[in-house]
Amino acid sequence: MGFVAVAPASLRSTAFFATPVSARRACGHRPALPVAAAPSRVVVVMAADGVRRVLVSGATGRTGRLAMAKLAEHADQLQAVGLVRSAEKAAAVLGDGVETVVGTVTDRDQVVSIVRDNNIDALIVLSSAIPKFKPAEPGQRPEHYFDDGQEPESVDWEGGRNMIDAAKEVGLGHVVFVGSMGSTDAHHPLNAFGNILKKKRQAEQYLIESGVTYTIINPGGLQDADGGRRELIVGNNDEIYKLYGTPAIPRADVATLTVQALLNPETAKNKALDVITKPEGEGTVTKDFSELFAKTQSQL
Repeated sequence: MGFVAVAPASLRSTAFFATPVSARRACGHRPALPVAAAPSRVVVVMAADGVRRVLVSGATGRTGRLAMAKLAEHADQLQAVGLVRSAEKAAAVLGDGVETVVGTVTDRDQVVSIVRDNNIDALIVLSSAIPKFKPAEPGQRPEHYFDDGQEPESVDWEGGRNMIDAAKEVGLGHVVFVGSMGSTDAHHPLNAFGNILKKKRQAEQYLIESGVTYTIINPGGLQDADGGRRELIVGNNDEIYKLYGTPAIPRADVATLTVQALLNPETAKNKALDVITKPEGEGTVTKDFSELFAKTQSQL
């Protein structure tokens, strides 16, 4: 597929990638890259020694902003950097003092430049195409459309691939990719909108084959509700979807999982998991995320 040569296996160990990229660069492990046009920055804050810098695409989205907040709760280990398309929206959604960089996942050279120039150590990919709807007559199904350049082919497949390629070229240690359950169902409602789930799954398979350390999280239906109050149920390859359909999971719990994947690399690395929750009040609230990741497999 035209991949750039990956770092030797000895450099892809958990210990190596737990080391911030600035330290790896000092040791000479980071390959030189062609210079790309530098994106404009909103806020730039240098990480303290030993803190890994995490670039979050889709940072102003409903799940992305929660992931940024969850990263901030672990500021002694992880520093959030939001990849945003609008500085104004980032300021309004994320607030002051949050480090962001303006760019788009659909521009490969720009993504590589952002990852390299901002000393990024890991990625959380939450960017997603979002369908819009034209007004419709009562009783008629509204027609959907996407803004130019924001179709699933561009954002979910090519944008996901660009993020993965940047991680590989720059030598990052961990990519956390968020897709969705139901991608094996050709008739899933979301595939009616430009094959969103198919394009996400295509990027997920690309990530698995890339050689980059990954954690793929495919949640059920996303719910705007408090996180940390439910028992999480995990599975693989749409097994849960075939049993239950797409029951809801709070976006906050998905955001927590993205961060916990970076905090528990021993059990989360090279895993692909579907995840839903039991209703609040049923079961035991999930708190041991290392054990949760250990239950999953390294396949879609």
